[in-house]
Amino acid sequence: MAFAAIIIVLLVATIIAMANRQKSSTPPTASVSLPQGPWPFEARQPLSESQREFHVRLLDSLPGHIVMPQVGLARFLSLKPGSDAAWYGHIHHLSVDYLVCDQDMQIVAAVVLDAADNQNENTKAEILATAGIKLIRWNTQTMPELNTIAAALI
Repeated sequence: MAFAAIIIVLLVATIIAMANRQKSSTPPTASVSLPQGPWPFEARQPLSESQREFHVRLLDSLPGHIVMPQVGLARFLSLKPGSDAAWYGHIHHLSVDYLVCDQDMQIVAAVVLDAADNQNENTKAEILATAGIKLIRWNTQTMPELNTIAAALI
């Protein structure tokens, strides 16, 4: 009788251990339940009014250049060979308002509007400087003239 009880206890312990192992190998997203029903999204303007105005100024002042708005740093920076991929964690949330490239898609400069002097902006400036990318900051309250933009970027 005691032998049968030991077998039952071992069998229950094995089942519990297998269930726990299966839970830990399940991806976290599998346990998240999404709301039911149609997707609740709608289109919105990707740029504010001042950003749209500045985008037009950039395009007008830089003929022959490509101006891409709202570009994440991870889209145009790569790690030096041998670097730990964990460094991407420092930039995944950082972006520039505009990335200016020549016709060959070589980066000319990154532009940030109304950049506050905070840790993210300082980090962004340091990262871009390390990568050899010119960073230009402008205030939308005092929009630069077309010739000022061209002089700063070309």
